[in-house]
Amino acid sequence: MRTDPIVIRTKRLILRPFREDDWSAVHEYAVDPEISRYQDWGPNGVEDTKSFVQKCMNAQETGYYFSITLPEEDRHIGGCRLALSTKKRSEASIGYTISRAYWCNGYATEAAEALLRFAFEDLSLHRVTADCDSTNVGSWRVMEKIGMLLVSTDLNAKFFKGSWRDWLEYAITEQQWRSRF
Repeated sequence: MRTDPIVIRTKRLILRPFREDDWSAVHEYAVDPEISRYQDWGPNGVEDTKSFVQKCMNAQETGYYFSITLPEEDRHIGGCRLALSTKKRSEASIGYTISRAYWCNGYATEAAEALLRFAFEDLSLHRVTADCDSTNVGSWRVMEKIGMLLVSTDLNAKFFKGSWRDWLEYAITEQQWRSRF
């Protein structure tokens, strides 16, 4: 079990461990139906959000859950995760959520790129994946911007919020990531 907190700094963001007092900022966007439209949660009640923040704070064995913050005001604007695979020790998946008030500023792309850098440079992982509903254009565009490649399209693969959805899976290897520089 890790005891040292991991903090990742980018040009405009700090990715830091969740704190208990983050719940109110998380709740601001967790109640938004547009934010939860592509998530397997929400819109959240207060207890759902508090439980989520606790889960993020306690998830050290399964991966890294970060609060995405604006450093000048320590303002929580979203969350991201690097979930380690339990089957393949050299693989992980990433995910991200940004408050709608901060969409279209490149923050999801910047956070996701930082997760890849952390995965490949600090953790020496071999492969990172991500997936999303095929209609979640914003998410799959982030994946493509950070160099991930579409590896599969699963037609009607998930029954999600009342309907069958096509699901996209993206991936990138350490070698592919390093070749971009």
